[in-house]
Amino acid sequence: DLVEIFSGQSAADAIQQNLPLLHQANIIPTSLLYPASAPALEFDKRYAWRISANSNGAVVSRSDIWDFTVK
Repeated sequence: DLVEIFSGQSAADAIQQNLPLLHQANIIPTSLLYPASAPALEFDKRYAWRISANSNGAVVSRSDIWDFTVK
């Protein structure tokens, strides 16, 4: 999931509380290009992302939470 981090939020809070700007299921490759159909990312806003691994519909592992700013 990819979410915007709002003022006063940590990246972890944003992942837990905010609606995803992008949620992509069943990704097989080890990289993903940001889709042109997804909402545009804005300059100087903070975003957080995390990957979840699923098996038979159940989450079996989650990555660390990472954040970035578009410059």
